[in-house]
Parts: sequence; structure tokens; C-alpha cells
Amino acid sequence: MDFSLFHWVPTRDSLYHYDEVKNFLESRFTVDWKNKEMIMHDYRELPNHYFVQLLFQSAFPGMPRHPLIVVNKSNLRGSYVNIKFDMLGNIYGPEELFFNRGYFVCSMYAYELKKQIEKALSRPEVLSFDMKEKLMKFNNRLTEDDNNVIFLGKLLPIN
Repeated sequence: MDFSLFHWVPTRDSLYHYDEVKNFLESRFTVDWKNKEMIMHDYRELPNHYFVQLLFQSAFPGMPRHPLIVVNKSNLRGSYVNIKFDMLGNIYGPEELFFNRGYFVCSMYAYELKKQIEKALSRPEVLSFDMKEKLMKFNNRLTEDDNNVIFLGKLLPIN
């Protein structure tokens, strides 16, 4: 089981693994802020990567509301990432994703999803005929007043 503490006041913390035999939390990953102002953040772990989600927009003008950093476990190199849904014409997904055993689940407001689909449809030259048709049908069924749309999917490898 992996575990991280979330603090409302930004503080140095780690992602931990719980050792049931020793009844002990073992630190596995932490960000070294290099004496810079610490930003409220959250850690998540995947089989080959760590995710660090920054939770303050004001710290990064022009960045998404909650920038996401992916860090490769084998070499600890990281970069900012944008999660996109390839099954819906590479639209941007929501900023809050939950991961478990190679899968993700997330929820998107209908109006937010509709806006993303319409944005994708405004660039038909980058969509295949099948994708364009799929998005148009979905967009016609979806209204801004619908309930949230829940996505469940398998993560693709990060290159």
C-alpha cells in the first residue's frame, strides 16, 4: 500500500510504503525543493512513475490549475505532463485523476467535457473520420446540464 500525507500548509513530506510485517511506514519518494518556496502538493505512485501534483495556480502563471509532474522511478528524471484522452480525439481530461494498478478513474463535469469535445471538433483536420463521427454523436447526446461523466481507463506507457 502506498501512502502520502497531505498538508494544507506546504511542508516537506514523502510518499510512503507501509510494511505490514514491521508495522512501519518507509519513505519512498520526496521532492527536494532546493530551498525554494514550497508549494502545496500531492504524491501518487504508478508501477514505473511517481506523479507530483502542484496545487497552486498562482505559483505558475499560464500553467494548468494543478500542474502535474511525472518522475521516472528508474532515473528520477521528471517533466510536466498533460493527461489527454486519446479515445476522445486527444481532448484534455480533468486535472484530478485517481490511479490504481495501471488504471485510472476520473470525473468530468458535462459542461467541461462538452467544451473540450467542441474544441476538438473545431479542428476536424486532425481527426479521423471515425473519431469525428464519434465525437459529433457524443456531443449531440451530451448537455451541459447532464450529470458528471465518469471515465475508467487503462494507462498507456509514458515514453
